[in-house]
Amino acid sequence: MTETRTLTAAEIKEIGEALFGNSWQGEMAKAIGVPRQSIGHYLKSGGVRGAQAAAVVGLVARTAARELLFA
Repeated sequence: MTETRTLTAAEIKEIGEALFGNSWQGEMAKAIGVPRQSIGHYLKSGGVRGAQAAAVVGLVARTAARELLFA
């Protein structure tokens, strides 16, 4: 059985700020294809699991890959 790890609200915020700066929530929402309000919900609910967590982690991976390719 696979255990699904929760991506906490603090981790989501840290990732968002690192990738997009202070005004990160709208940009993150656009990047993972969800409404801006969803990011607020993720933060208020304490984090995300499953597909939502995978979308955020995938965003980090895509950003890192782009930086490596264009460095």
